[in-house]
Order: sequence, then C-alpha cells, then structure tokens
Amino acid sequence: MLIAERISSTSRKVGIPDYSLEFPCAPTISRNLGSTVARHAGLDEGKPAAFHFDIVRKLAPLRDEGILIVGSGNLVHNLHAYAWGRHAADPYDWAVRFEDRAKELMLAGDTEPLIDYERLGREALLSIPTPDHYLPLLYVIASRQKGEAVSFPVEGVDGGSISMLSVEVGS
Repeated sequence: MLIAERISSTSRKVGIPDYSLEFPCAPTISRNLGSTVARHAGLDEGKPAAFHFDIVRKLAPLRDEGILIVGSGNLVHNLHAYAWGRHAADPYDWAVRFEDRAKELMLAGDTEPLIDYERLGREALLSIPTPDHYLPLLYVIASRQKGEAVSFPVEGVDGGSISMLSVEVGS
C-alpha cells in the first residue's frame, strides 16, 4: 500500500475526514527529499482538546513507518496583547510563565494538564484566548512514544504575546 493510501486509510479509521491536499511546494521538496507525500487534516475547534489528543494517539504508530506528524501553531497566541508596530517588546510575564510551565509539563511527560489547559489558570487563559493556535501542540505531544525525548529547538516570545516555541519529539 502506498504511503498516502496508508495515511488516508488510518485517518479514516480513527475518524478524521479525508482532506488530502497536494503540498503546494511539492516540486521543491521532491527534488530535495525524494518522493514526498503530505496530508493536511483541518482542526475542528468545536471538538474538545482531548478529542484532538486522542486522534493523534491513534495515528502515532504511523511514525514507526517513517511518517512525520507535524503541528503548526503557537503555544502563546494573544493578538489582542501583541505589540503591533512597536520596537522589540519584552514578553509579558504571563506569557513567559505559561510557556515555562508548558515546557516543564512536556519534559515530565505530563500531558493531562496540557489537554485540560483551561484549568492551568490565568496565564493559560491569556495565552490561549482561542484554541486554534494551541491545538497543534497536542498533535505533536500526542505522537510522543514512551521513552522519547522532547526538546525545544526554538524558543522566545515575539511582540510580547506570541510564542515562537518549537517542540520536537524523538530524535
């Protein structure tokens, strides 16, 4: 079975609609990486965070077949507090505290508080006023398998309220 068919088949089995898309820069990637297949799954913000986490837990075994699971978002994403047009604004204390707490939880492998993020307090509520930029993090941490390391190759807060944190699972 082709990789694309395997991904689509597994996705359908766990309840993800088939939103297969041609990757827009496939010719460039194909030249650099050989045959590349990309599948895009849209986020249903109407579903609870636990739904998103559980879906990826079911897809995580695809990693053993060389399939990369990627989530693209922001741990802290509060545009209302963003320093638009101002020179390098210092990060808000609440943004730094929430990012630090989230990193601690990820390093410890403690995913429950990250799934139920609304109970993490004021810092979480300010950092995640809407879930659309946060939910991709759950896709990344749900793919983590027992014993795998987690690292943060890129860190920092832009404009005071947008986290640039990158989370890498495994090696």
